[in-house]
Amino acid sequence: MAKPRGSKRLLKADPTDWLLEEDNPVVRWWALRDLVRAPARQVEAARRRALQSEVVREVFRQQRPGGHWERRDNMHAPHYTSTIYQLSLLGDLGPTAADRRVAAGVEAVLRTQRTDGGFPGHDPHKCEYGPYDIGLIIRFMRQFGLAGDRRLARMCRWVERHQMAGGGWTGVHGHDRPAPGGCLNATANVLWGLAAGRKLTRTPLARRGVEFLARATAADPGRTRWLSYPQFWNFWVDDIKLAEIYLRLGVRPDRQPLAGRLHSILDLQGDDGRWAERRGPYTDNRPNCRRMRRLFPRKGRPSKWVTAKAMTVLKLALSRSD
Repeated sequence: MAKPRGSKRLLKADPTDWLLEEDNPVVRWWALRDLVRAPARQVEAARRRALQSEVVREVFRQQRPGGHWERRDNMHAPHYTSTIYQLSLLGDLGPTAADRRVAAGVEAVLRTQRTDGGFPGHDPHKCEYGPYDIGLIIRFMRQFGLAGDRRLARMCRWVERHQMAGGGWTGVHGHDRPAPGGCLNATANVLWGLAAGRKLTRTPLARRGVEFLARATAADPGRTRWLSYPQFWNFWVDDIKLAEIYLRLGVRPDRQPLAGRLHSILDLQGDDGRWAERRGPYTDNRPNCRRMRRLFPRKGRPSKWVTAKAMTVLKLALSRSD
């Protein structure tokens, strides 16, 4: 099997063959699509197999009859297994809105959209609006093939109207003025959603957002080295997510802040070419979290999920450097 071109000169070892093994159908699909650029027919066959994987089956097993997961009255709570999180995970796993279960989940979320395009905060009693979620919603709607939905266009207009002067986004607490500056994690999610499309990339809005992220992470660069998958633990952002945002929003790989993120990712690769799960997924002990936790590597163990994501951003960076 062909290797991703140009990567060997940077990597401690090439893990591509490990990622292409049959035991993890989702990662095999990612590797065929993003790393070796296999023929379309082979990639589609791998995607269809991924849809039958245990992790996809478990996510749908937890879905409620109304289309939501966990609570009907809060798409964000409880953390990690609620509707927002499960759809964010499914967006990476291969289904589209043609699947009625996906369509039902998306509609459950969109029923909470306000007339101005925004969404409630994760705790509606404390946060009237929540940009943390809107970025995830924009991203998974695009992944599910819903880029033309008029409700997505309203979300993007909300994002444009509510960027703060410093380039970030933050929740609006009650009827008070928003906190100054912006929130690192909310801003990262908004930009992650925008980076999944093309309309707002390389715009002044994206540039200001990238500049905010760079300032917000400069004081404590170690906080983003906790590479993990799924990438939504404790409202934090890791170097793989930051690198993906920067690359897709037009930052050159040889320029800061992207160059620092890429060096960090390479530094965390093991001598065998693999990256480890550094956070440990589904740390809550609720039954739904326990069932999801068994499907991902424990903290400190080599992770095909993390390795595939790291390899993808490195390959994308190399293609932009040519």
